[in-house]
Amino acid sequence: MEVSGDYHNIYSLGKDKYGILIADVAGHGVAAALITMLIKERFEELAPNYADPKKLLHRINIIFKDLMLDFEKYFTAFYIIISKNTQALFSNAAHPKAILLRDSSVFPLTVKGVLIGVSQIMKDAFQTKKLAIKPGDKIILYSDGITEAMNTYKEEYGLKRLVTVLQKNARKPCDEMLKKTISNFKEFSNGAKQTDDETLIIIEIR
Repeated sequence: MEVSGDYHNIYSLGKDKYGILIADVAGHGVAAALITMLIKERFEELAPNYADPKKLLHRINIIFKDLMLDFEKYFTAFYIIISKNTQALFSNAAHPKAILLRDSSVFPLTVKGVLIGVSQIMKDAFQTKKLAIKPGDKIILYSDGITEAMNTYKEEYGLKRLVTVLQKNARKPCDEMLKKTISNFKEFSNGAKQTDDETLIIIEIR
């Protein structure tokens, strides 16, 4: 409740191009929060230098490998670069799949990738996929603190419930859509104690 292992940021990568990151450090407490601070520093330093998401994740993995072993930690990350030319590039380091919401249709953004901090010698550990985007598309990033949250009956919120509420509010503006989703999430939780960091980001293509 006081320190976070989740992190997200948006990076300006030049004219009409943005990088969006979500990361989740395993575990909780001070150690996870310290690693989160280092994630912030390193991504802010390196993101403007990489046009290919997989190369950025590969570099980050090299930097963090020894540190993560010392702390017995690892982290997941999803990174997407969105350009004005109706194209996006994305890579995933074992993070929950982002979602493309087009009208009311849902498309998971699937790409292979491994946890950051497990091993340094990994050829082709990360991949980049291209995504054609158009105005009105929404891209949803989230941490497993959302989908794995449980209510007082020990039922998991799950991806299906998240997708259902997103589809129901697909045509609403992002801020309203976010409020509706959080309201649904809190109603489901029914006062159950928070056990993980909970992050949800909705991006709309204008």
